[in-house]
Amino acid sequence: MPEVAFPRQTSRLFLRPLGPEDREAIHRMYADWSVAKWLSRLQWPFTPESADTFIADAQSDLARGAAFFLALIQRATCAFVGTVSLRLPALDAEPWTDDRRLGILGYAIAREQQGNGFASEAAATVVELAFTDLDLQRLRATVLQDNIASRRVLERLHFRLWRPDVREVPRYGGPARLGNTFILDRADWRSGESS
Repeated sequence: MPEVAFPRQTSRLFLRPLGPEDREAIHRMYADWSVAKWLSRLQWPFTPESADTFIADAQSDLARGAAFFLALIQRATCAFVGTVSLRLPALDAEPWTDDRRLGILGYAIAREQQGNGFASEAAATVVELAFTDLDLQRLRATVLQDNIASRRVLERLHFRLWRPDVREVPRYGGPARLGNTFILDRADWRSGESS
């Protein structure tokens, strides 16, 4: 995998790998049910120890080149805004695919920062990283059907609905919920960038 330089920056954000300094902000964001309820891969309840494990796993995945889990820091205030991630499932510890040209996009924004366009801004940066720096061919993202704001982020980035009514089983237990899986091919991204 090619070397990827961090931090990345947008007009309003720095994107950098998660570190121990993010423990309190990560715990606060993911312990907030209004954020966590939309994230099937998150364990619940999310404790301070969960934050430690989450950060350690993110650092390990980054070192192995299996994922980029990035903190979003507001440039003007240095405030923690949320996270954005790019997982390469073929490099997971227990891969479910051998497709090394596929990435999985994810993002979460702290409740007090929602509605400011930070998810779209950060996700656009990671999509560009995936297609230019990593030479991936396609990206996927699954959002719960009731999560209209997250779906709109994907639509703004030219993702298209690929598989509706996907059953998402929460890691923290509870019944499966319906999500929709969206996909973006590099060719579609390029044509969207030029229009």
